[in-house]
Amino acid sequence: MVRRAALRVLEVDLAEVIVVVGHHAPRVQAAIADLPLRVVLNPRYREGQSTSVRAGLDAVSAVVDGVLFMPCDQPWLSAETLSRLLVRFRSGDEPIVVAAAGERSGAPAIFDRSQFADLAALVGDVGGRQLVRRFPDRVGRCDIGDPRALDDLDHRPP
Repeated sequence: MVRRAALRVLEVDLAEVIVVVGHHAPRVQAAIADLPLRVVLNPRYREGQSTSVRAGLDAVSAVVDGVLFMPCDQPWLSAETLSRLLVRFRSGDEPIVVAAAGERSGAPAIFDRSQFADLAALVGDVGGRQLVRRFPDRVGRCDIGDPRALDDLDHRPP
């Protein structure tokens, strides 16, 4: 799953691709070792998703304008969808852009550098969704068309 997700991201016009690993790190690293990306180890992954968010943010170059957070378990997510999200982020005024299909929205999402401090302040098993809920006025929705792209292997709507 991680390799498939990494290959999708590598098709998109991004300054850098960082994969944060924790659980089963050696296996995950081996699956993507030949790809042109940077792997960051999160030794605190047991403390929750927020630690992976911080590990990723700590590794981001100073030149990037924002970060795209994408879980690896969304098998219907395409490079075209990621590109559409990126275009929406670059052309809009909102510092947060989330993928949306109909009434549903969620990951992947892009956060402007102005949101990094709020992301870094997250604690526990939470991620960027907390900021989306807390600051709805900062959020732009990007219609990705296919609602299946929002489905992940842990949860699919009925």
